[in-house]
Amino acid sequence: MIESYLLVVLGSFSYPFYIEIVIGIIIEYMSENTVIH
Repeated sequence: MIESYLLVVLGSFSYPFYIEIVIGIIIEYMSENTVIH
C-alpha cells in the first residue's frame, strides 16, 4: 500500500522530491541506530 502510494507521489511530483524522501528515510534510520543530537 505504502509503496504504491510513493509511486503515485513520484508520478505526481518530480525526481528531487524522491531524493528528499530517501534522505529523510536515511536520516531517520541513522538517528534510530546512532543517537547523535
